Amino acid sequence: MKFSVITLACLASFAATAYSHADANVLEQRDDDTFKSVLKRLNTDLGVFAQAVHDFVDINDYYKVSGAGDTVIANLEIYVKEAKESTPLSEAGAADLKLPFEDLATTAKSIHDDFIAKKPALERDSRCGVSHVYMLNITTVSGELVRAIIANSDPKVQDLIDDYTVDYMHYLAAITLWLRKPDCVDSWPPWDSDL
Repeated sequence: MKFSVITLACLASFAATAYSHADANVLEQRDDDTFKSVLKRLNTDLGVFAQAVHDFVDINDYYKVSGAGDTVIANLEIYVKEAKESTPLSEAGAADLKLPFEDLATTAKSIHDDFIAKKPALERDSRCGVSHVYMLNITTVSGELVRAIIANSDPKVQDLIDDYTVDYMHYLAAITLWLRKPDCVDSWPPWDSDL
């Protein structure tokens, strides 16, 4: 069987196109997985922080809260960098972020509820102000992560991703505000502060 030069050129072109599109889909999937991975790792970090808050009984336990809080903040800064440096999130990849953001909202609600439940211990041991600072930093850098993901996404899905983040950011902001006066008041201020 003999093929013309044009037929062979067309076949070669089809093969090259199929091959290049397969790689593009794999690369796109890998980059979309970066965003999903960042959110899952953040949820793990916040889970450790939530457990430390849950376990807080007195001032001797607070080192667990501060250690976990420091880890969350440090890792969040890494996650923001990863989100900014990744190739843009595809339309298909955006749908995969709904569940990780729901998981983050659940963890943030747990932190919210546990801080409120620990109010007597927080006030007694004067940990309201320092807890407020941790939550303010976590909330601020989480906001940077959300903005980085939205900015590095296909324009068609930016509003959708913003919608996914609402509950997560709400619970972080709510507990950050609650840890301020008059809701949570340190019994003795370790420093003069209006936090």
